[in-house]
Amino acid sequence: MGRAPLRSRATGPARWRFDWYLQRASGGAPPAYINLEPTNRCNLSCKWCVSSGAREGGLLDLAIADGIIQQAVESGVGEVRFFLAGEPLLHPRIGELVARASSRGLRSVIHTNAMLLTADRSRALIEAGLGEISLSINGIDEATVREAQKGADLANMAEHVRGFLAARRAAGRNTPRVILQIIQSPLEMATPLPLHRLHMLFGSPGPDRVLRLAPHGWGGQLDSSDVVIRGTRYHACQPLWQGMSVGWDGRVFLCCADLNGTQPVGDLTRRRARRLVATNQRADLPLCASCDAVWWKSHPLVHDIRRGFWRLMGAPARRVRLRTGKR
Repeated sequence: MGRAPLRSRATGPARWRFDWYLQRASGGAPPAYINLEPTNRCNLSCKWCVSSGAREGGLLDLAIADGIIQQAVESGVGEVRFFLAGEPLLHPRIGELVARASSRGLRSVIHTNAMLLTADRSRALIEAGLGEISLSINGIDEATVREAQKGADLANMAEHVRGFLAARRAAGRNTPRVILQIIQSPLEMATPLPLHRLHMLFGSPGPDRVLRLAPHGWGGQLDSSDVVIRGTRYHACQPLWQGMSVGWDGRVFLCCADLNGTQPVGDLTRRRARRLVATNQRADLPLCASCDAVWWKSHPLVHDIRRGFWRLMGAPARRVRLRTGKR
């Protein structure tokens, strides 16, 4: 099977970002990634998740996955993220899905709660060529995790993370990159995160990066005082330019926040959706009408330049970095 031309693979990420900065609805750059959902079923019930079970549950068929992966390659997409509404490790052939993407030159990513990240699954994912694994563990003590992620067991999660890191070391690899993502309320975010506790749970060296994030509103679907509007400057959100989301049954959704299939892409084209959001005519888009992702403290270009400056100053050298999620 063919691979995308090197030119489109190299320039795609820069092109979509430039189109987004300028809010060009007609930008022709391919998305940087696709969200390809292995399943919309989950083994936990999380406090800040809005997946309601409105969509029929199911598993991604490998034939459908092959077709989507091949289209992604031919379009110049560089990355497949195997997650959307559910827990990807519930798919019995998740390692094979990753291998099929990796063999076609696509970087693959998984976002998981780690409850099912057994030693066998860890080895299978590493051998399949997984590029990154993001771990959703919303707390560093048992009581907090149980309250935020009903059905979770922090000791089990931490053991699986340590096991995954050990399997990566045993394989003599630097990949998959391991990201620990902790979502916390604004009150919890005000308290420094004790790094010694992270080391106790996940070992040292632990995950390659730690992201400490505040909850977002899932396109206005999450009614919670924990969701904080981060700025007052309006600018269209990234997902309409950056990515494309595909459900387990092959249906395409307008946004990665559409866990319940509220806004499938049908008569509404992505170009028209971009134009409506860019001009703040969001009332015609149910999922976008009250979304908080369009509010920024500064223009996204300024935000990215500032972030790039701090990276240039040496921030990436730190093993564990905390990000507040503020824009």
